[in-house]
Amino acid sequence: MKHFFLRTKDKTPVACVVSQRLILPDNKDYIIFAVSAHNPEDRFSRKQALFYAVQNFEKHGIILETRKGVKSDIIRTIAENQALYPQRARDAAKLWLKTQEEALKRQIEYEDQLAAEEFAEYNVISENS
Repeated sequence: MKHFFLRTKDKTPVACVVSQRLILPDNKDYIIFAVSAHNPEDRFSRKQALFYAVQNFEKHGIILETRKGVKSDIIRTIAENQALYPQRARDAAKLWLKTQEEALKRQIEYEDQLAAEEFAEYNVISENS
């Protein structure tokens, strides 16, 4: 079983997510997960948050069919499901998704820049040959 914490912009943990991968007879990958959200009036305890997340997992874990991005599938489900998760957990999930999207854009821009530099270098070599 794996776990991670959802955090606010200032890196304050607000929820704990536990998950476990399943492979069922249909040969598809599934993930079962559960969340425990922090009451903002209480002091956040990682140990207690993990304990409650595991209890939620054992009582009513949610099963998702997954692709390669297991963590992003879980977080997207939390962000989009208003009926099951408190606002602070959904907001932290949305922040994580936005941060990952921005990092991916920066990575793509960097790779595009490298490709353009390699292409320009190739053109200089071709012209000098």
